[in-house]
Amino acid sequence: MLAMVLGLLLVPLNGFADDLENIISKYGRPDTYDSTEYDNPRPPIVTKWISYKKQGVTFFFVPDAKLGDAPPYKGWKLMGATDPILNKALSVDEIKKRFGY
Repeated sequence: MLAMVLGLLLVPLNGFADDLENIISKYGRPDTYDSTEYDNPRPPIVTKWISYKKQGVTFFFVPDAKLGDAPPYKGWKLMGATDPILNKALSVDEIKKRFGY
């Protein structure tokens, strides 16, 4: 549910809904950017995350691919967002507030 609600924060680019690129386009380059897509061994559910330290927001993504597919992936779908210090999920309103929208 949170991922669907967070989708309201996204602006489609070129008709392709890559949530990762849409968030970076909207909020700018993140402070940290990491992924498990090339870990060895690669986990069953690959994830990517980006963090904005000043705003205290970390976004999590899963590949837009079938479970078990190998990288590279054509895009990333938003799974949710958290406050890394408080370790809690963030609402759309809270994310907008932290980014000044």
